[in-house]
Amino acid sequence: MKKLYALAAALFIGGVAVAQNDVSFAVDMNNYSGTFTTVYVSGDFNSWSGNSNALSDSDNDGVWTGTISVTADSIEWKYSLDNWAASEQLTSGSSCTKTTSGFTNRFGEILGDTTFAQTCYEECTLCSSVPVLPTYDITVNVDVSSIAACGTVDSVTLAGPINGWGGELMSDPDGDGVWSITYNDVDSGDFQFKARFHENGNTNWEGGGNKIITVSSDSVVATRCFGNDTYGPCTAVPATADVTFIVDFTQAAFTPADTIYLMGAFTQWDANAVAMVPHSVPGQYIATEANYCPGTMEYRFSNGDPTNTSNHEPVPMACGVDNGVGGYNRFFARSGSADTVQHIFGQCSFIAVEEDALSGVSIRPNPMNESATIALGNVGRYSVRVFDITGRVVAGFDNVQGNITLERNNMVSGMYYVNIADANGATKTLKVVVE
Repeated sequence: MKKLYALAAALFIGGVAVAQNDVSFAVDMNNYSGTFTTVYVSGDFNSWSGNSNALSDSDNDGVWTGTISVTADSIEWKYSLDNWAASEQLTSGSSCTKTTSGFTNRFGEILGDTTFAQTCYEECTLCSSVPVLPTYDITVNVDVSSIAACGTVDSVTLAGPINGWGGELMSDPDGDGVWSITYNDVDSGDFQFKARFHENGNTNWEGGGNKIITVSSDSVVATRCFGNDTYGPCTAVPATADVTFIVDFTQAAFTPADTIYLMGAFTQWDANAVAMVPHSVPGQYIATEANYCPGTMEYRFSNGDPTNTSNHEPVPMACGVDNGVGGYNRFFARSGSADTVQHIFGQCSFIAVEEDALSGVSIRPNPMNESATIALGNVGRYSVRVFDITGRVVAGFDNVQGNITLERNNMVSGMYYVNIADANGATKTLKVVVE
């Protein structure tokens, strides 16, 4: 009887037998930040076909595996995504690569059935540990009631990295002026955004820098008044009244332009800047905003054409608020009666009226902790407004003199401005730091 022997499958190339072996692959995609559907292995054994040999990840652990029969004693290959929509970019000279005709591929010898070690996509080693950050649900609330009290708010949107700064619609179902939006599965850490209100087709962004929330739990973020960095609802809007602006050029080392302009958020800045007229005092210019409604105002003056930014007043940081674009605007909190604000162009003080009445005003201690004393003196009566760096009024005193106490209350640590005005309209702004 003849004996039968099982022979291994082999391919004869040039008279030399090359065995057919099973080769197993494993690639870890957990560090890959792009999107894909399927991982393929493509190489010289399948004519570099991008979709011939698909790997699988049946347990959804991010490691894609597969076994292919190969008839060769060595192979070059790469892992590719979705029919070559993307493929590995490998480094020449790495421990697992070989460069052939200018192309750097993975390389391995086939010595019988072979299992190539698991590696990270585009690397020769295992993936380094990538911590999985927890995610949380957050609700952001923005109060625009002070804006709505003086006009119309058609809608409010929130823009930030989470939506590519494109903006997503917030809602106010109870009509109280506080608009809200909820995001699910937000990565822990800093969450940046700005709110925008929309009126008659115009989009109005919050001023200052980006607002930042540190996300560390599921939370409903405290209500914040539109434009403010500190939290708390908008303050009540004072009664509508006229505001008169006077700007003095008598201290200037240059000749004023033929026309001086007043511009602010209430004029859409340079778009509808107001031409001021000469005042009764030579070198001064005056303009009045009649029946002004919002409780606060940001503004500056322009020495000539307001569309030319080089003409804009350089507002000093000491008496300005951050305008969000590298400069400062003047700021004023209305009293609810007719107000007059007076400035020297480009300076914090106005010396065309009795300056001595304000020269002795001080705040002690500064920095303050729980309280500070504002020393006004006993000559005349004063109006005092304290506001944060975004312009929100946090304290106010009317018709006062002598020493008054500024309590910390809900003031968080940071810089604040103290605006003091006398009965003649002269103003002085001091800074105070709350520790």
